[in-house]
Amino acid sequence: MVEYRPFPEDRRATFSAMLSYAFSPELGPFAPADEDETPPQARVGENRGLFDGDHPVSVCRHHFFDTRVRGTTLSMGGISAVATPPEHRRKGYIRRLLTETLGEYRDRDVPVASLWPFETSFYAQFGWATAFRTAVQTADPAVYRIGDPPAGRYYRAEKDDWDALDAVLDSHAHEYELAVDRSESWWRNRAFHGWETDPYVYVWEHDGRPSGYVVYAITEEDDEKTLDVWDMAFRDTDAHHALLGFLANHDSQVETVRLPTPPREMLLDLVADPEELDVSLKTGAMVRIVDVEMAFEAITYPEDVDGQVVLSVTDPLVDWNDGTFALDIADGVASVSTVDRPADVDVDIGSLSQLFVGYRDLETMATENTMTVEDHFRAAVLDNSLPASSVYLREGF
Repeated sequence: MVEYRPFPEDRRATFSAMLSYAFSPELGPFAPADEDETPPQARVGENRGLFDGDHPVSVCRHHFFDTRVRGTTLSMGGISAVATPPEHRRKGYIRRLLTETLGEYRDRDVPVASLWPFETSFYAQFGWATAFRTAVQTADPAVYRIGDPPAGRYYRAEKDDWDALDAVLDSHAHEYELAVDRSESWWRNRAFHGWETDPYVYVWEHDGRPSGYVVYAITEEDDEKTLDVWDMAFRDTDAHHALLGFLANHDSQVETVRLPTPPREMLLDLVADPEELDVSLKTGAMVRIVDVEMAFEAITYPEDVDGQVVLSVTDPLVDWNDGTFALDIADGVASVSTVDRPADVDVDIGSLSQLFVGYRDLETMATENTMTVEDHFRAAVLDNSLPASSVYLREGF
């Protein structure tokens, strides 16, 4: 009988070997490392597995974050390292693993789950949906220079500077849904480390206070070097321009700078030569409501919204979300109950999750036929409660 349970700490090498085959088989069979050689980024998170007796047949890793949705701090589960060795594939183990994961999250009062997909359609079949887009901007370094640099100084940050960087991030990221309150462990083991190479971390300081930071790595291919920004945050316009100037200062060292940002931070209207800036939109992480009742009762609502809307929800993975729910909103809070009556809105769990976090609004989804509105008057309660917002999750896991 296959059982879902924590992966034993003393079998970390087995877990790593399964991940190695799934994500980097070209490197050959995994050579177990001494425990002291475990990279810092692999020490973060809780490992889980499906076991046939004592034999693991599928694995994953869970991260638990405090994130922001609609002005409320929620617990969010981050699923990573999902892997099944080839001899156990096509047996439904991933579906079972994800179902058990949602059950664990529900038991731990975690209302939303996120992941970075290897293929969007694969996880869409299980109810996950795209949560946001990223604008990837690529140009010659000099393109990023925005006027004269403001007064201040740059310095290279170390792990012990994490709290100063966290203050900058909090100042910047509070504008976005799904922004994560990073822990000290995440800063030290993930922000300052990469899987293949560790990044550079530089801070821009103004009047003695860290006001911006940028995390990046430099790669080389076909004798051309690219500066890849992994993360960037700033308190204000001066800090933003100073960091862009810092990237531009690499014009004698690299041929290209690649900068991913939220779409609202695209630089087309800011740089002097926008035609020299190549911009492409990419889908980001995916999100999923773990439990409809828990999620909608956890967030706050506009004080001027008062009313009820009935939702018919379909969920391909868990039965507790597959049903009809009455959402009653008053005085900024909601109560949710299961009901047996005609719905005002029919929606699948993925589309409902996008509406919940603010990636898309009800009118857009109704137009695109990803949800069906039966009663427009009552649906307006949902539309007014959950307007579109800016969503951006910068943590990779």
